Amino acid sequence: MRGLVLLVSGLMIPAVAWSTAASDGAENPKEKRELLAKHETLAIFEGVNYRLCMGLTSRCPKECGDSGEFASFAIKQYLKYEKPGQYGDPKQQSFLVQVSDYDKRPKGDPKILDTVKSLKKGDHVLLSWHHDYVTKEGSSFPERPLVKLEKIGKAKAEELMP
Repeated sequence: MRGLVLLVSGLMIPAVAWSTAASDGAENPKEKRELLAKHETLAIFEGVNYRLCMGLTSRCPKECGDSGEFASFAIKQYLKYEKPGQYGDPKQQSFLVQVSDYDKRPKGDPKILDTVKSLKKGDHVLLSWHHDYVTKEGSSFPERPLVKLEKIGKAKAEELMP
């Protein structure tokens, strides 16, 4: 299972990519998703920095999954925002995507990692994510899966700005 950890307004939030088939061949339990908020933004890439988890669990900082390199984005403009759920996240000013673990091993979707590697500080991107409420295997929890990360030129970015 691959995962991303997103940092939204100072909170680390796991966004997990799940497999469609269980490793032992058994059928996956049913999963229910409720969309709480949808964020589609124009953002500027600010770079990749290493961060240590400051949690207080016995697994922190090495084994908790929240330490590593994070790609940082400054939100410049919301292109679309929906909040169909009462508890959906409000609009954000910044967004972080975890791209490596504590030992700097790549973490997350390879397509997203390739896009991040191609970015230079100041590049414009289309950045979209959802805030979902997931019920799976008897547990309920939030997930914030990254939906889109696409580099665009300055001319396209200016066209999208009001």
